[in-house]
Amino acid sequence: LQTPGVAFSRTKIRERAGAHVVVMRLESEPRANVVIDFALIPDPGGSHAYASLAIQPASVTFRPEDYGTEKEVLFVTGDDGTYFGDVEFDVSVAFRSVGDAAYANLAPPVLSVVVLEGDPAPGWIIADVSGRERLVAPAGSPPLAPGSVAGR
Repeated sequence: LQTPGVAFSRTKIRERAGAHVVVMRLESEPRANVVIDFALIPDPGGSHAYASLAIQPASVTFRPEDYGTEKEVLFVTGDDGTYFGDVEFDVSVAFRSVGDAAYANLAPPVLSVVVLEGDPAPGWIIADVSGRERLVAPAGSPPLAPGSVAGR
């Protein structure tokens, strides 16, 4: 007896900006068409302003006659060109099937896409309270010991 389910080639993408393929297949023959929908879960922290994610296509349909065929979903990630750090996107996966309750009620997997930072880290800038006196160090410089900026 086959158990309804879906298998993904990977559920975590940790890559630089670009197009990334995720292959998926059903683990058992459905009784009716099964539609799998993908959607981004909004980030209340605002980090999605520093990278982008598009999912193509936004939904995939498996039919009983082609359930054994692997299908591809393309995750297209982009970087905004400024240094922020890695940005994580959580992707909602939902199953729809009018004629197959086992697939319609299947617990969705968690998909996570992490866009790795591709921009160089900025140099360190240390300023006094007024902001007029400052010391700038290139990226990769060792940290400075605490002290007065004006005295350097």
